Amino acid sequence: MRALGLVATAALVGCAQEYGLQSVDPQVAVGPQEIVAQGQRGPVEVATPSTPAATPSERPQKHRPRVPRRPREGLVAQEVPLGGGARTDVVDFLFVVDGSASMKSVVAGVFDGFDALVDEDAFPKDARIAVTSTLPADPTRRSHLHPAVHHRGLVRFDPGFQRLVDAEGIAAVRTTFPEATELFALDGCDAWFAPGDENARGIPCFQAHTQLSLLGVGVEAGLTAVNQLLERGPVFRTGAAANIVFVSDTQDPGIKADHPGFDELVSMRPTGDEVVATAAARQLTSSLRLHAIAPVTRCGNEPYEHIGDVYGDAARATGGQAMDLCEATPDDYVAMVRGIVDDGSVPTTPVVPLSHQDRVRAVFVDGVEVPYHLSRDHRAVVLDTPMPSQRSNVRIEYKALSTPAAGVAPPAARASTNLPKR
Repeated sequence: MRALGLVATAALVGCAQEYGLQSVDPQVAVGPQEIVAQGQRGPVEVATPSTPAATPSERPQKHRPRVPRRPREGLVAQEVPLGGGARTDVVDFLFVVDGSASMKSVVAGVFDGFDALVDEDAFPKDARIAVTSTLPADPTRRSHLHPAVHHRGLVRFDPGFQRLVDAEGIAAVRTTFPEATELFALDGCDAWFAPGDENARGIPCFQAHTQLSLLGVGVEAGLTAVNQLLERGPVFRTGAAANIVFVSDTQDPGIKADHPGFDELVSMRPTGDEVVATAAARQLTSSLRLHAIAPVTRCGNEPYEHIGDVYGDAARATGGQAMDLCEATPDDYVAMVRGIVDDGSVPTTPVVPLSHQDRVRAVFVDGVEVPYHLSRDHRAVVLDTPMPSQRSNVRIEYKALSTPAAGVAPPAARASTNLPKR
């Protein structure tokens, strides 16, 4: 088990590399009735010399079952399961972490659960992780902290404030506030990283990106903060099964009812469904679930009873997982992270991310061609048919004209990683 810490992800490179989906070789074996030659396809009938050719009226009508069209030369095919609880390999997990002084033990428990699944290789093949904070922005000046937040100096440069934590953000905090070097001693990684990725010194990226300021920030408004981040532009990969995981030892907004900013922060706070709607207005995912690791019963000194279980309510409303950290055991953290990974990998809409960013020629579901359209950025196929109720095979055929240039991250991966103007 690695050292304690917590979450989030490697930069996306190229479309084929981004999704990690495999193309199917078009030169697979054919049936006994088929002959495939260079530039030729389909069944070929061979006449028998001793038998006179039948006239058109004498020829029997052949009724053959419909089979999937084989890709022609120059076409490639991608096949993925969809429906009936089938999981996708393209899954994004965004952890929204409370960085206040009381969070150290909570983050340690989450990292242990996360690390256990990394050791088991339980994450989907193309899972990506990212981390952001629960610090809300001023609604009138989005590059500034909400007026109710304490410690304006260092906290203003928190590497997760209105952006995804990455190496650049961590380095900026150390440069701007040398006194924070000890708090942010670990070098970071790219904003999105794979579950097992490590920084240049061999420290898990998840641990490096969950270094905490451990300051009394005063406000921990995770629902508001992530909704503001989503409003800035696309955060997840197009077509991914997306998940937002709140990790906090209080409830949004994390302050007492008599605090001067309480009423405003509560009025700003979105519901889980509103967070999903914000994301959907800016990008296409195959699903979006919210999950909560937060207190429900009384524990610690953080105020939340007067707020209610808002993170848990948001999780349940969107089909996500929820856990009361006040009663959680180490095994509970492992089970919770496993539930987030398993449930969060199942698409809820008929959307499939493409392994190539070229012109799609046809889409089949269990061998039957179906209508479809492409996402606005041409990175995913959307079936114009209902989500299959049973596990089905989706086959996408398209002409491979080109592949993305190496080292070019897709727009959705870059949109929310820039530092806000201070």
